[in-house]
Amino acid sequence: MFGSFLGVVVLATSAWAGELEMRWSEAHTYVIRSDVGEVRVIPVNATRNQDANMLEWSLALVTTCTPVASFKKETRWEVRCTIDALSLGALGPAGDRAGALLENLNEWTETLTNGGWFQLIVGSDGVLQSATLEGVTGDRPRERDIRTWMREVLFRAYAGFDVPLPKRGPGTTWAQSGVDATHLFVEPHGTTGILEGGHRRDDTDAGKVLIQTNLTGTLSPTGRRAINEWQSALRGQCLLDPNTGTLLERQYEFVAKPSASSLSNNEYVQRLALRLLAPGEKPPVLPPNRMVESVRTTPLPSRFGP
Repeated sequence: MFGSFLGVVVLATSAWAGELEMRWSEAHTYVIRSDVGEVRVIPVNATRNQDANMLEWSLALVTTCTPVASFKKETRWEVRCTIDALSLGALGPAGDRAGALLENLNEWTETLTNGGWFQLIVGSDGVLQSATLEGVTGDRPRERDIRTWMREVLFRAYAGFDVPLPKRGPGTTWAQSGVDATHLFVEPHGTTGILEGGHRRDDTDAGKVLIQTNLTGTLSPTGRRAINEWQSALRGQCLLDPNTGTLLERQYEFVAKPSASSLSNNEYVQRLALRLLAPGEKPPVLPPNRMVESVRTTPLPSRFGP
């Protein structure tokens, strides 16, 4: 996904023994791919009263994220991420009219790439504290509902900026207990449960920091834990530049399988790949919106562009 980390050489000792901090001192452009197979239908409605739904989607995004303010002595950053280019491939429920879904996807893309942007609040500890969709207007109940689901779908891509960082040096392993942005269902009413496991920090021969994650647990997308529970696992890795505090790449896979007591038989899958474009590198040309086959077992490409 976006170039494998398998070729990264990990050092036994570190050239960077200091505490890692995420810093946003300048604008960065990222390309993100997010493939999601949902446990429920997701409404993709148009403002002209045409309804459609999707069960799975493949999202590709080019976004430029610019710091606009810092707080508490630069321990928290407000970052504005413009939606420079967006592509959505979707799979709708059997029997639904594919033409309506495609038309609505085109309306979404047109709206989001003409004034839509995400406001991120990110801590120096790497935690994504909030992410809100801005620039999409409309006060009618239908327009507010459309905006809510736009935010939920795109948040699956921006969740890749949630990278909790260790407070100690290389070779460090640390535990996590709780739910963060990378493993939330596409659900406006929230996700409950606990994922537990750990992370490991190592330094590479190129002076970068590699963080690997392995978490498991039980989650529920609506809080009705006695009705629907999913046995969940998240595995991923990210690469950071410790000198600038910049996220360079992020990859993870989150899979949630219904428990034996769950009333749902659907499995949730999300795969994400994110990478920073190098200075002078042109953003990739994204494909047009389209209908796709199931993304649940389709690996992400090695990388976008050259």
